[in-house]
Amino acid sequence: MSVAALIGIVILLLVLRQNLIVILFVVGGYVHLVFGSGQLEYMIQDMWTGADKEVLLSIPLFILAGNVMTRGSIAERLIAIVRAATAWLPGGMAAATILSCAVFAAISGSSTVTLLAVGAVMYPALLKGGYSKLYAMGAICAGGTLGIIIPPSIPMILYGISTEASITDLFIAGVGPGLLLTAMFTLHALIVNRHMPRSPVSGNGVYYLLTAPFVVLALQPHYWAFVVQVTRPRAAAAGAGGSPDVSLIDDYKPPAVFADYFANMPAGIRELGRALAFGGPAALLPVIILGGIYTGWFTATESAAIGLAYALLVEIFIHRELRLRDFYTVALETTKLLGSLFPILAIALSLNLLLTEQRVPQALVEFMTGAVESKHAYLLIVNILLLIVGCFMDVGSAILIVAPLIWPIAEAYGIDKTHFGIIMTVNLEIGFLTPPVGLNLIVAMSAFKEDFGFICRSVLPFIAMMLAALAVISWFPEISLYLVR
Repeated sequence: MSVAALIGIVILLLVLRQNLIVILFVVGGYVHLVFGSGQLEYMIQDMWTGADKEVLLSIPLFILAGNVMTRGSIAERLIAIVRAATAWLPGGMAAATILSCAVFAAISGSSTVTLLAVGAVMYPALLKGGYSKLYAMGAICAGGTLGIIIPPSIPMILYGISTEASITDLFIAGVGPGLLLTAMFTLHALIVNRHMPRSPVSGNGVYYLLTAPFVVLALQPHYWAFVVQVTRPRAAAAGAGGSPDVSLIDDYKPPAVFADYFANMPAGIRELGRALAFGGPAALLPVIILGGIYTGWFTATESAAIGLAYALLVEIFIHRELRLRDFYTVALETTKLLGSLFPILAIALSLNLLLTEQRVPQALVEFMTGAVESKHAYLLIVNILLLIVGCFMDVGSAILIVAPLIWPIAEAYGIDKTHFGIIMTVNLEIGFLTPPVGLNLIVAMSAFKEDFGFICRSVLPFIAMMLAALAVISWFPEISLYLVR
């Protein structure tokens, strides 16, 4: 009777179109009163206990860093480098879209931030370049999903918190699946758009690519002064917010010893050099964040803080495209977003504590292991379940609510906790592209003013590729665990 009443309350709240925070709070209070100790103050205590974790600080820091980069010009500069590096390929701009999403994902940790930052630059560029509108929209939406599988990833942090998994291990384990998906999307981009024109690179282009690092080292004493000169506004009196004086790159006079070297450089390589000069400081950001995590120098929280500090340093003092008062606006927008995330997080964690106390996961383990004998059969069932969950719940809520219930079952089948976290993340990554609650579909509809049905059609080939990648990742754990071990 109590369970039936709880179901009735949830249905009533859904009919009344209440948001997830209200539903979770009511469900949490009901469960504590009926199935728990009967005292609501214990729910508040559990909320505090669940949320009292240092690693939670990394979530607002990563989101804030992503917003700073979007408001400034780091995203644009990173995209310029990737575009120049792939311009010589047929369909290179399509490949650049996917690779730009992968690069930006490595510093933002968010799918929607990646979609908006890259899409704002690349969607108009793809259309102007003659690419199919259907492909362009699908590539932007699907590329954005790389933001939660390529570390650092906010959903991985939530999974680590809710299951007590190592977040550093999760980040490292995300590299293999992230590269697999990026490679599949990029290969698809090159095949589908193989008829598109490309920027030619002369035969000696390889020579310049091989020798360029040594020339850059030789010019290192002049580099940072030149970057500051190029990226600051033309008029010093204009203050922050001016446009970078990119024309100075064309006027650059190299030392005499390198005059012939630069004079004979192919146009495509010269364009890549322009992009690197334009975005050199920005290109260091993913190296700093991921390098610190993978070498063990930083924890997830420390890498988020260092990434934010470096982004502010570059945008305010080197690029000078973000003012301190602009940072206040960015921080306020981030706070509004976190205002909806953290109540859900606290309530979900309090429910998890109560469910553990009432031995609900253990009961599920006993039921499932008695009904399903094979580990692979369980993985098939859980993948189907998570794909359905991803259609109706956002990724954060799904991980916080579902992960503590299904992970103990996976453990009973001998599935690695880190590998299972990657499986969950990839499943729910697909949920960003599946209606009715596909977040990337909704964000793209609003940002690019396209019809929802058109956007849904555009992502179908990418969903098929992601399902194939999910099967490979699920059945071959070494793709995720090789670097961890």
